[in-house]
Amino acid sequence: MSQEESALDVERSWLITNHIIIPKELDVKRLKITQMYLVSEHIEWLSQAQHNDESIEYFHTTKKRGREVEKTITPEEFNKYMSRLCSERQAIIKTRTIFEYHNLKYELDQFFHPVLFSILVVEVNKIDQEVPLPSWLGESVEITNKKSFSNQRISKSPDAAIKKADKLIAAHRESSKS
Repeated sequence: MSQEESALDVERSWLITNHIIIPKELDVKRLKITQMYLVSEHIEWLSQAQHNDESIEYFHTTKKRGREVEKTITPEEFNKYMSRLCSERQAIIKTRTIFEYHNLKYELDQFFHPVLFSILVVEVNKIDQEVPLPSWLGESVEITNKKSFSNQRISKSPDAAIKKADKLIAAHRESSKS
């Protein structure tokens, strides 16, 4: 069983405001992800990731003080953890498309449950690093550090995330008119 501990994540993120058509020539990795939160004193969740070749990996992740510890688990361990599912949170179902652009790693999460929107996350060295966005993404609104768009908040309050997204998009479009 492997275990990975991430350093403090430095990421910038954008809410994508339109339907996305990913160019066929772009070299991408796609994962179908189901993420479910557990009853815990820390932030803790299970993930199931299905790869293009239909293989499935299972993960258990704990987040404490901004650090994530993710470990690969067996299907049996995954099923055992299921008894601790948090009934106050909805499962997140999304497709993650991972690609490189201008030597940066991009992750485009297209959510299908409990919300229908897309969020682009880019790993950066420092928070004010310039991040070029591919033109094919279309219109976007930066949501870096907006906690209402974290997976944890989306699973707990999807309606609030949808309202916040609608409000941000409307404000963005209004300011673009000026």
